Amino acid sequence: MSINAYLLRESALSALINAFISLAFVYAVFGNTDPLPVPGVGNYAFDFLPQSFAVALMSALVPGLLARKVLKSGRFPAATVPSIRRVVLRAFAWAAGALVLGSLLISIPLWLSGIEAIGRGWGIAGKLGYGALLGAFVTHRSLAMLIAH
Repeated sequence: MSINAYLLRESALSALINAFISLAFVYAVFGNTDPLPVPGVGNYAFDFLPQSFAVALMSALVPGLLARKVLKSGRFPAATVPSIRRVVLRAFAWAAGALVLGSLLISIPLWLSGIEAIGRGWGIAGKLGYGALLGAFVTHRSLAMLIAH
């Protein structure tokens, strides 16, 4: 398997896992509420903050730790196998970046939009799509950077 195929496979898997986890958290946080309230702490717009942090953290951490094993096996050429500490610190850096980006691109615009509520179906679709896209992006970029160094 080529590095590109590996990155695509891991990114697709991350997208699926993060979409499923996002769905589970929508049900855990909002139950059967319809429509979903948008502004305010603990509501739809706010929930993108912990989602951004958690998705990015796990999308860099778990694949990064698994990639260490792949690199140790010699399957891909690598100058060095990153330490666990390096993988963990990078994962937290990705999570912090996603938290900032998630607030700037999603939460703040939703709060400022004046939208008071969003239909459950649209809300779930937004959370699923965001979780999947963020997970795939972070996994792909974090692994590409990890393997390249």
